[in-house]
Amino acid sequence: MKKSGMEKSNYHYRGRIVTLIPRMEGYMWTCQYLILRSGRTEMDGSTDKAYFSREEAEFAALSAARTFIDHCQLDKDPLA
Repeated sequence: MKKSGMEKSNYHYRGRIVTLIPRMEGYMWTCQYLILRSGRTEMDGSTDKAYFSREEAEFAALSAARTFIDHCQLDKDPLA
């Protein structure tokens, strides 16, 4: 069975849930991501370009979310 757009996938990474929301735009795929912690959205974003497959778009979005978590150090208190 072929998957259509708007089916969410969840991945756990460093105490957060990364939710991927792929969708088709014409004949290409893009993917939005949400970074959640304790049920609250910390960040959202999407792939910078469109891809020929859903898997490529999801991989790009998950990689972007992981990079954001790793480099932005979301655990730090911004007021400290």
